[in-house]
Amino acid sequence: MIGVLVAQLSIDEIDRVVTGGRRWRQEGFGATGESYLVGPDFLMRSGGRLFHENRDRYFAELQAGGAPAEEIAAIKRFGSPVLHQRIDTQATRAALAGIEGAGEVVGNFGIVTLASWGPLDIPQVKWGLVAKIEAAEAFAPIRRLERDLMIVGGLALVAVIALGGWLSRALMGPLRELTAGAKRFAAGDTTVQVAARTRDEIGDLCLAFNGMVDDISAKNAVIEAKNRENEALLLNVLPGPIANRLRGGELSIADGFANVSVLFADLVGFTELTAEMPPQDVVTLLNGLFTRFDVAAQELGIEKIKTVGDAYMAVCGLPQPVDNHAERMVRMAIRMVHIAREHALEHRVSMQVRVGINSGPVVAGVIGKSKYIYDLWGDTVNLASRMESTGVPGAIQVTRPVYEQLADKFVFEPRGAIEVKGKGRVEAWLLKL
Repeated sequence: MIGVLVAQLSIDEIDRVVTGGRRWRQEGFGATGESYLVGPDFLMRSGGRLFHENRDRYFAELQAGGAPAEEIAAIKRFGSPVLHQRIDTQATRAALAGIEGAGEVVGNFGIVTLASWGPLDIPQVKWGLVAKIEAAEAFAPIRRLERDLMIVGGLALVAVIALGGWLSRALMGPLRELTAGAKRFAAGDTTVQVAARTRDEIGDLCLAFNGMVDDISAKNAVIEAKNRENEALLLNVLPGPIANRLRGGELSIADGFANVSVLFADLVGFTELTAEMPPQDVVTLLNGLFTRFDVAAQELGIEKIKTVGDAYMAVCGLPQPVDNHAERMVRMAIRMVHIAREHALEHRVSMQVRVGINSGPVVAGVIGKSKYIYDLWGDTVNLASRMESTGVPGAIQVTRPVYEQLADKFVFEPRGAIEVKGKGRVEAWLLKL
């Protein structure tokens, strides 16, 4: 190095630019607002407003704020807070970090202020610029507006009360009765009637009100009956919690469940059995059997998903999770085998049910718009279906997840690895009934 070039910039000139020539009020800073610069060492690079307007108060505020005596002495000695007064606030920290922002912060004298801050856009100069005004002054117009609105609102309330009192005294008795009848009707009294004591417009209004109440009561009875029917239909299609969510406005219902048990059941030889039966007898036979399946499912806390032809699908563990879903589902399958046998004996037909069960994760949701369907998807569902299709008539076939959960509660006979479409060879077990 052979030399140094020093450029000198007047502190007064910086103050003039930052403070707008110390014309704070004219620049919109009111009585307490100011703007100042701060360097990366958190020392001021321009003078504060209080320093220029009232130095005695300025030094008193510094001392009250806990400023070091050396800092105060240096400011007095040099006649300037520049490079002597330290300002470490939320606003200065954010500005020196290169962040622009605004909000209520505690100022350098411990007073709550409304501040705006940001970095100074000068190459190679890491300064921050802060503009602030005491929050009390900034929000004073709002407080005045609130007070004025309260006064106006109070006067309006007094006027309304006075007008209401006058109208109350001026209106006739029949109109008061009509008002009371309307309130009773709004509260749910659908039998209310108002006596028409006069033959004028108020009497006509009472008669019209009575007719309206009768019409609405009749329509409400019809609507309530329809609502009950719709509720019953919806609960026949969807689980209760899912129906509640749908009524609550959810447009897309899809949930994942980590561990549930899925059952598929199919009537072996049902198509050949019913080929020569009248359609009414086929429906009666199948409806009676599936109705008994539904009763068993309800008693065990199992959710029926759907029936397709002579196939029955159910799940346990959703939409409300349960710990013993596999055990419940196996007990459901046992009941289904016994119910199918009893139903076949009662109707004097040869009929057996084949059941497959698997446990694991599934995705469940509502599909469709005009006809809702609550359905399940995933490998767990597919494998449960394969357990049924590769099973034995009159028996219950399960996968390893089911076997491992219930090996100590039920007796299973291993079938070894069987060929499953899309899965290759899969281990399966038959439940000993």
